[in-house]
Amino acid sequence: MTEADRPAEQGGRPQNLAGRARAALMSLLDAHHHGGGVGPDAYHAAPLAHPMAEGRFLAAAAIAAQTRLISQSQLRAMAEAALSRLNQAALPFAGGIGWGLGFDYAATDAREPFLITTAMIAEGLIELTALLPDLPQAAELLDGSLGAIQTWCRTESVLNADLGIALPIYSPTVRRPILNAAIYAISVHLRGQPDGLMADEFRSQLCEIRALRQPGIGWSDDPASPVIDLLHQCFILNSLSAGLPADQRDRAAEDLALVETMSLFSAAPGFLDTASLVAKPELPPAGGTALLRVGDAYLAIKPNPARLWSLGELLVTLSGRIADRVDGRSDRWRGYAAPVCEAVLMRLAAGDGEALYPRQRMYAAFGLARFMAAIRQGTGVGA
Repeated sequence: MTEADRPAEQGGRPQNLAGRARAALMSLLDAHHHGGGVGPDAYHAAPLAHPMAEGRFLAAAAIAAQTRLISQSQLRAMAEAALSRLNQAALPFAGGIGWGLGFDYAATDAREPFLITTAMIAEGLIELTALLPDLPQAAELLDGSLGAIQTWCRTESVLNADLGIALPIYSPTVRRPILNAAIYAISVHLRGQPDGLMADEFRSQLCEIRALRQPGIGWSDDPASPVIDLLHQCFILNSLSAGLPADQRDRAAEDLALVETMSLFSAAPGFLDTASLVAKPELPPAGGTALLRVGDAYLAIKPNPARLWSLGELLVTLSGRIADRVDGRSDRWRGYAAPVCEAVLMRLAAGDGEALYPRQRMYAAFGLARFMAAIRQGTGVGA
């Protein structure tokens, strides 16, 4: 018996982890749909609809329908409303369309397209159109977003001399590559157009990025950044899994990276969010920061609890391993996933802070949907 099967008490009635995960997923999807996707954000207090949340919402709803947690008619109703919001927020860019945050942030304004936002929405549209290919608005938005990503990668790439690889910039204002955003966009484009004009180049780039990982540490966003965080490690691992064919995967290296990531950010009873490489650490470390010696440097791991979207994305990563069913290791990954799922549910149950933010909530929904799909596939439920 795994943790996902073990009974737990809720409201006086036993309910296992899978049952509670399903209930939370249904609640998230229903609330987002009936609330019009509107809510505040950690970086913008005024309620509004968030394009990135819509991408995650479409992906989560499509996966829920694929595993028969919701009906296709329910999916259609959810999708039509979300597509209308995405159409209103779409921005012409790079010969196609892109999406931004929908609000001003740092030096960028509300109508600036971001590579990562555009890629996440394209991913949601890929999941949706696989089930409902008769939605013309979805097909148009998907074609426009994939076209923008391809042009972005072809004409808005910058050679990073330290990495020895040319990658697309983050946005028109942030004119440098951010590793996790670049690999995410490349992987999504490969899913949408596996035989596209740049497919071979994109796969080669994924393999090059995989090789950039620092053993025992992870990937930084760029050579100038000392930050190693949980969310972006998962972005990269998920992009490798989704974008590379089986004969180009290095499962042993990817699995080791995932185990090391979980070990690095685990802190009973939950997970931490961010670490930084430092040459000369403050001794003793301030504010509960833990130090890990890495060669001639140190990794300073801050005591900040993992954010909801970090936990949601980690659950996506682990659920992918459960679904792979390689070498009989599915139960092992399911055991790793159970406490992550519990952490997601606990954070949502708090009902405050990031549990109120549409973007964070839809990351959680995406993780829960992937988790439910993986474990239902293993038991034959809904097959």
